[in-house]
Amino acid sequence: MTLSPTSLQRLTRPEKENLAQLLAEKARRAAPLLLRAKLREPHPEQRRFIESTAKRKVIRAGRRGGKTVGVAILAVQAFIAGRRVLYATPTQEQLDRFWHEVRAALQAPIDAGLLYKNETLHIIERLGTENRIRAKSAWNADTLRGD
Repeated sequence: MTLSPTSLQRLTRPEKENLAQLLAEKARRAAPLLLRAKLREPHPEQRRFIESTAKRKVIRAGRRGGKTVGVAILAVQAFIAGRRVLYATPTQEQLDRFWHEVRAALQAPIDAGLLYKNETLHIIERLGTENRIRAKSAWNADTLRGD
């Protein structure tokens, strides 16, 4: 819709107020959303793979080595940078641990209404965008299609 100065003068007061609200909402949606996450401080070995620029990362570590927490930090950083994140794990227990870390890191923007969270589907997303974190069990690999 293009409005000339003449057509703007013809608008009634309620129409002008409505137009002002629509333009303000459009500007708000177009502005980048600055999110702050409360991330854990990674230990040196986690920092190595978090800061790695490699496309694919293989982490060889034993039990309780910080792999899940490190990947959760990496996922939140990618999400804040505007990327879509899909975390797939073979067990529900691993998924729950990852989800706990991600949810805790993003709790403030979730509480502020800046992000949508669905506990059942394990999704956190910016409203009106495709920027999201999704955690799924990969027990059946066919369920990963489309994500």
